Formats: sequence, C-alpha cells, structure tokens
Amino acid sequence: MDSLGVVVTLVDKQSKVVATGLKPGDVIVQANLKEIWLPKQLTNIITAAKNGKKSEILILIESPQGFRYSLLPLKK
Repeated sequence: MDSLGVVVTLVDKQSKVVATGLKPGDVIVQANLKEIWLPKQLTNIITAAKNGKKSEILILIESPQGFRYSLLPLKK
C-alpha cells in the first residue's frame, strides 16, 4: 500500500476497537469524512467528538483487502 493516512501499529485486543476489524498495518485515511495524515488530526477529531458527547466516529480504513468504512468506538 502506498497511502496517505495514519498507520495502525497496535490494536488492544481487550478494547472495543477490535470490532472495527482494525489490524496493524491498516491505514486510517479519513475520520468523520475528513482526510487525515497526521496522528494529531485523528486525536483532534476524537476530542471534538467526545466534547460533542459522541460515542463513536466514522473512519475510512485502507487495508490489503481494499477500502472500508467502520465506526470507531470512543472511550468515555
């Protein structure tokens, strides 16, 4: 993959994130329909969603199998 986004390096198997299907090596290309390429951008979107009392954000993931959308649950 030659993508622009935030690369997933670790996934806590005890967290709700496992339900997204995220795996190390996947790339998060968008969060809440905004393109991201820096971890800080993802952090800012997560913080804004939490401040807005949201329980999840929409992410676009690129993996070797292609692109897919998933809902990323947020810790409260």
